[in-house]
Amino acid sequence: MQNSGDSGSILITVIDPEGAPLSDSHVEIQYLVLENTWTPRANSFTTDSNGMAVVSYHAQNLQNLEISASHTNFSGRKMKWNLESGDVIPATYTLKLAPAMNIGGTIVDARNNPIPGATVSLSRVWLGPDDHPDKKGEQSDFPTQKYTTGPDGRWSADSLPADLLGHIMLDIAHSNFFGTNFTVGRNPEIENQLRDKTLQIVLTAGTRARGFVLDENDRPIAGAGVAAGGRYTMQRSETRTDSQGRFDFENVKEGNVSFTVTAPGYQGVSKIVPINSSTPDIIFKLSPGRLLHGVVMNESNTPLANVHVSLDNTIVQSLTDASEFSAITDDEGKFSWNSAPAASQYFYFSKPGYELKHRVLLTPDADNVIILSAARRLEGRVLDSSTGQPIPQFTIRTGQRPTREQTTLYNTQQSRDFNNEDGRFTIQLDQGDDNAVQVWNDDHYTKIEPLPDAKDGVVEVTIRLDPADALKGTVMTADGTPVPMANVLATSGSQGIFVQMQRNSFQTYDPQAPVAVTDQQGAFSVKSPPAHGTLMVIANAGFASASIDEVRATRVVVLQEFGRIEGTLKAAGAPVPGQSLLFTMSNSGIQTDPQTYKATTDDQGHFTMEKIPPGEGSIVRMIPLAANAWTTSHNTLVTVLSGQTTQVTLGDTGAVLRGTVRFESPSTNDTPLRISGRLNAQAPPSPAFKSAAEAQSYMNSPEMRRRLTYYFFKVDANGNFQVDGIEPGTYIINVSAEPDAERVFMAQPVAQGNRRITVPENADPMNPIDVGDIWLRPAPSLNYQF
Repeated sequence: MQNSGDSGSILITVIDPEGAPLSDSHVEIQYLVLENTWTPRANSFTTDSNGMAVVSYHAQNLQNLEISASHTNFSGRKMKWNLESGDVIPATYTLKLAPAMNIGGTIVDARNNPIPGATVSLSRVWLGPDDHPDKKGEQSDFPTQKYTTGPDGRWSADSLPADLLGHIMLDIAHSNFFGTNFTVGRNPEIENQLRDKTLQIVLTAGTRARGFVLDENDRPIAGAGVAAGGRYTMQRSETRTDSQGRFDFENVKEGNVSFTVTAPGYQGVSKIVPINSSTPDIIFKLSPGRLLHGVVMNESNTPLANVHVSLDNTIVQSLTDASEFSAITDDEGKFSWNSAPAASQYFYFSKPGYELKHRVLLTPDADNVIILSAARRLEGRVLDSSTGQPIPQFTIRTGQRPTREQTTLYNTQQSRDFNNEDGRFTIQLDQGDDNAVQVWNDDHYTKIEPLPDAKDGVVEVTIRLDPADALKGTVMTADGTPVPMANVLATSGSQGIFVQMQRNSFQTYDPQAPVAVTDQQGAFSVKSPPAHGTLMVIANAGFASASIDEVRATRVVVLQEFGRIEGTLKAAGAPVPGQSLLFTMSNSGIQTDPQTYKATTDDQGHFTMEKIPPGEGSIVRMIPLAANAWTTSHNTLVTVLSGQTTQVTLGDTGAVLRGTVRFESPSTNDTPLRISGRLNAQAPPSPAFKSAAEAQSYMNSPEMRRRLTYYFFKVDANGNFQVDGIEPGTYIINVSAEPDAERVFMAQPVAQGNRRITVPENADPMNPIDVGDIWLRPAPSLNYQF
């Protein structure tokens, strides 16, 4: 870390692709220093006629330095130094800009009419650990840009780096339409349309929604905040009531919309309202708020000032997001909220130098006392297990491991690179739940080490990494032709890894599963691969899967041609149209991209899936829960053969169940509901295991598969449901009714019901079994315990 003075400088030269200096280039500097806490700073400069600019920065306690350069006629570049990992900032540096790429498109309405005046914002997104904001070294870059469509609805953008096209997010907005956004995400079709400026984006318009906010005595509440649409959604609009308590939205999406109303001194209210062109005035009545107050102290019972207090949005607190609150404690460590609801709420507390405190349940009209613990300091050393010598370069990540057997770290909040000759590192642990540390580098296997108890606030650990040779080989087609630009992934098969398989690539979000790319000779090198596991390769020419041990022995991976799947989905002998199906990889821990591997049945129940990796896989049904939200059901195993079409028939096996859902008592609430159900197989408890091998064998057994069998289904507007393909056995049918809102996974059920059934061995799929009525009863208020 650089500590040699209060200020430093570096001479930056910006040149074009031919090496000529670029005057009037915009140079921006960003750097992070350690004062009482990490403090980001920024400044900007302009190059002179020689393409030069002297860039100054604060050198005392400097952690990292990032310098970027951009020019109207070229794509940008940036360079980042991380002093903590051993980088040294030079006295001079040259940034060579690349040729610019131009993209564009057209914004239209639902009738294909151009929309002038729409804003199109382009911003950089990061896709995985190898493409991360903290990545150091020189790389392509571009600043966030905004453009406006002309009378013909067209827009265009320039000065973009070609290699970052798949990393661009487009955000489109217009006051009379609903905005939308999407990431290009290495989609060849969208990339080509952007380059050709033929991409057409459709915006939809909404309708008017208005009403009043009143108190319990029907008096208007002025200045109340009213929001239409779920928090953090693109469709959300916000306004405030006038002196008469009136609010007016001119552009609200038709359908079931969540409205939220807040006002100082009143309890927030949320409800879901069906919106259409004839919706009458919406009336909200607010009740007086309760007073929730507290004091935050340290472990010595000394009040703590400047503690950030807010509702814990990670907790499902209510049916809606009516409650909004944040505050900073005063000099006596106190905070208060006079708009609290009557029920207890979960809160979040944070202060530099102290462990973050989540899931704190506080009660109105009570003396709430919150104790923050000083952050632990993790001190350790990383050694080579074979030589006992220090390892100078490595990466540290902290998080939570539920059990010692887990091979994945969860809830990771920080990842830091270190470069110290003695292999030492120091990290502050801000998360009180962190109980493990993960360490890796290019020459050693990844290791997760449990954290011992702290002594006087310090956790000491020594981590010994096993040496790992890079996994090298060549990817070829069956006729021996090398395959360049193939994606190569080495994985232990852990279900906790975050890798998605797209059409011709793997998208990784996990440093334990880095993706290598073959060179022009088809050669690859995977650094620090798992000791054992599977190597998978995907390219336009095909797919391959082999054990890591086999690849080490042969150093050759042969691609197989993709296969395809043709099939039909039926239920009770009738075709099922409009059902979305998804191909998934069996027992690989890898997710498949829904945009690539999804198919929808036609009017005859037929479907096809193209470019499917050969080998074992599954087809699951995608059950919609709400807009852009779904779950999966009916896992059907399928074997795909290289270069061949596999025929499958889904349905027409197992039992078909039919029934009706009814409410025990009529609802007094006009909130629209979404009703869905799930069948869970009932199986005997797991046996006791004498060894890890015995437990693993059971995990792969038919008995375990039976325990994990489940089926989802939707209930129609008349309360009827049908679910097919049910294997023999005993099940519990669970049905729940929830508010039909945007935040489907945050909703609590308002009514629930269940029934136990047994499906016989000889059930005829052509003769549905009537399970009768399932009665829904009001659900109890949920009290989450952590």
